[in-house]
This record gives sequence, C-alpha cells and structure tokens, in this order.
Amino acid sequence: MLRNMSAQLWCGNACLHRVHAMLYTIMMYVLLRKSNLRFLQA
Repeated sequence: MLRNMSAQLWCGNACLHRVHAMLYTIMMYVLLRKSNLRFLQA
C-alpha cells in the first residue's frame, strides 16, 4: 500500500510539473507577443 501511494504521488508530481512547464511556455509566448507588438508600434 505504501509503495502504491508513493507511486501515485510521483505520478501526480510529474503531471503537475508538465502542466507547470506548459503554462510557463504559454506565458512566455504571450509576453513575447505583447512585447513584439509594442516594439512594432513604437
């Protein structure tokens, strides 16, 4: 049972990390797009 719990925890951690990395990539992309638009307008 303990081994099963640790496995679930590890899987949750990996999934969380993947989602976090995806959100970070999207945020960086949006920030880059915004700064690009501002740069083009200037």
